[in-house]
Amino acid sequence: PRRLRRALRRLVRHLELLWTNRAFQRLQTVATLASAAFYVRETYHPLAEPLPQWCVIADFAVTLVFLADLLLGLLVMRRRLWQALTSQRIAVDALSIAPGILGLWMDLHARPYLHALKTARCLRLLQQTSAIDMALDATSRPQISRAVRRRVVYFLLSLFILLFLSAAFVLTLERGMRLNGQGPGELAALDPVALFIAGALHDEPGLAFAGQVGMFHEALYFIVVTYTTVGYGDIYPNCFQAQLLMLALIAAAFVIVPFQVNKLAEAVGHYQRVSEFSEIVPPPKDASLVLVCGSRTIRPMRLRTLLDELFHQDHMPQNRNLVAVLMMATEPTRELRALLDRYVGRVQVLVGSALSETDLIRARAKEAEAVFVLVDTNADDQIASDEDSASVLRALTIRHVAPEAHLYVQLLRATDEESLLGSLHRETASVVCAEQITMSLLALSAVCPGVSTLLSNLVWSHSPGARPAAGLEHLGGGSAGGAAADG
Repeated sequence: PRRLRRALRRLVRHLELLWTNRAFQRLQTVATLASAAFYVRETYHPLAEPLPQWCVIADFAVTLVFLADLLLGLLVMRRRLWQALTSQRIAVDALSIAPGILGLWMDLHARPYLHALKTARCLRLLQQTSAIDMALDATSRPQISRAVRRRVVYFLLSLFILLFLSAAFVLTLERGMRLNGQGPGELAALDPVALFIAGALHDEPGLAFAGQVGMFHEALYFIVVTYTTVGYGDIYPNCFQAQLLMLALIAAAFVIVPFQVNKLAEAVGHYQRVSEFSEIVPPPKDASLVLVCGSRTIRPMRLRTLLDELFHQDHMPQNRNLVAVLMMATEPTRELRALLDRYVGRVQVLVGSALSETDLIRARAKEAEAVFVLVDTNADDQIASDEDSASVLRALTIRHVAPEAHLYVQLLRATDEESLLGSLHRETASVVCAEQITMSLLALSAVCPGVSTLLSNLVWSHSPGARPAAGLEHLGGGSAGGAAADG
């Protein structure tokens, strides 16, 4: 038991690796597509003849792959076993494995209604969308197009599954009706499920559909012609069961296709709105580049304060050719767009994440002389640690992409300050802890009242007509010490 537990722990650790997980997901995708191809191949084989041996072996191999996926999933979620057993993923896995297990005791090919259980395996493709996304990310250009690619993948998979299942159901009913035409005795010997359905629906021997629907491609042709509302009339339902099936399939198509098209249209529309912020204009050769990134909840007022300081007239001799790039998680709001109008040609916005090396390369982080990593100083105590952890990860990612840029990292608490400075090299990194500065200013104010206001006025640059120092107190919960800490 100890050796087995050690082996299972090593297996779980290997599965947690990115390349191992990606390879296993690709194997599952290939097995799912292969099972769909095997099912189509089996439908062209006569019902009265047994399947070739290689078809049985191939189907059993696919079943073993699905079984391994099920067992490994239960192993990874062993501490939440009940949640795993009641999940939708386990239900799909069970449906995928059931035909392979039943095929060990009976010939499913001669039982059309039981043989149709194999079509449920195509639902596994919806579980492998993460592997498809990872494969697309490896060749993607703008990071913002992930949502569009994901919706395109979901739309194509949904369309494929809808057409495949619909054609399989039509063919299954047609083959079951033909099998029923052989007589009750032979039907009961071949397929008890078909006999039950025939008796429950008062089935009469004959064909479910008028026309040629004996092959998979003929059933697929009929489904495509029906869903596209062409309706040539060469194939049509010939009995009550076929009419009921077509009503259910058409109703499902009316729900699934418009829903997926609407989601795709929303993603494309969102991409078109933010595509103007997916790339930045290359700055002039003699320009100095500054990158500003940080929390998702940074307010435009904070960015206005930072930009006013960067482009203040007192700094113009050395910042005359300065270009600032703001990396935002979402498209700019109306308030932020109004702010950008004040700095046309000097400030650019890029929609992306500082945790993505691809986005940092698009932001030209390697060319930046300085990078500012900001946090939301209005964050409460419950999410302060999450804000600092995210800032640390952003700083480490930026240092990996731009090792020569000087980093200015803002933290809320002093817990991670020393470790972060040790990882970033003190010569090219500066860490500002809002908690330390605020507490220091409060202590100085207790000893010498008014010192925090004095320091706040010294830290910030003010031109005639600018806001008073009291207007800068939005960063520290209303205190002048918090404003100085943010500066």
